Amino acid sequence: MAAWTIRSAQVGDAQAIAELIIHYARKGFLLPRPLSQVYAHIRD
Repeated sequence: MAAWTIRSAQVGDAQAIAELIIHYARKGFLLPRPLSQVYAHIRD
């Protein structure tokens, strides 16, 4: 079984997070969020 590590998001993760959000927003599961907003929430 693979080990999982959970950590806080880092600025370098923003693009991948935004792509996940876009994917699920297109399916209707999430509301879209611009990349700038993802960056802002990671820095907070």
